[in-house]
Amino acid sequence: MYCQCVSESGLNYFLLSNKLISEGSANTTNHVSLVLSEIKDKGLDITKMVVIGTDGASVMTGKTGDVVKLLQGHSPSLIGVHCAAHRTALATSQAAKLVPHMAEYARTIAIIFRYFNNSALRFNRLRAIQSLLNMPELKLAEVHSVR
Repeated sequence: MYCQCVSESGLNYFLLSNKLISEGSANTTNHVSLVLSEIKDKGLDITKMVVIGTDGASVMTGKTGDVVKLLQGHSPSLIGVHCAAHRTALATSQAAKLVPHMAEYARTIAIIFRYFNNSALRFNRLRAIQSLLNMPELKLAEVHSVR
């Protein structure tokens, strides 16, 4: 959770927390409890909260009973916005589906990932080559699309 605060010195940005939400508990009630708890723990006043940016998931910005609606009960002037970075990622992933070569590229990258990730021997050989070439040892990451 990030926070942007206005003070006499101007705008200040803070990372309030980075909480892990366990599988199966990413529901509205738990999200709201987490937000309220973090705001309280940091000594912030929820009634002065005016905007919340979310990833656009229905639990956050659905029609009824979503996180934004429940937080508006604590701060009536609160408005919810779909985070520009999340919206851009969603738009580009959807646009990429219209480009035939992108699907082929994604399959190729996935095959390369599985080739190294599914074998400790191959992965260790890759690390040895990176070391021999004085290259940084990069971690493997599987490609995932947004939604």
